[in-house]
Amino acid sequence: MGRTWKDIIIAERRNVHSPTSMGYRAYHLTILKFDRKIEVQLRTVGQQRWADSIERTDSRHGLTLKDGVGPESLMDYFSGAGEMIYSLEYGVPRSDSSITKFREAREKVINDGYFRRKGE
Repeated sequence: MGRTWKDIIIAERRNVHSPTSMGYRAYHLTILKFDRKIEVQLRTVGQQRWADSIERTDSRHGLTLKDGVGPESLMDYFSGAGEMIYSLEYGVPRSDSSITKFREAREKVINDGYFRRKGE
């Protein structure tokens, strides 16, 4: 008789509705297959783009933002970006204050020289 996914999932963690302080969201499962633990990360398109962007920024600037360590302006930007992505993908209304906070964070990282405006 075959095994089901329910038989091999041994842990669930990081629910998409509870982001890290940096704004990271994904659904993680740990499965047991062939006596080995395997972590599976399930991400939406936006969550994957967010993760790719923070990885590129870490590499480009020698940072560890994904671990919550780095310049405050970048941490505020990625935290806000994670919230905006979540709102768009899950249909959660955004407050005016969260939109304003994200716009200010985006402007700060541009002014600090971490990113450029499109077309520059």
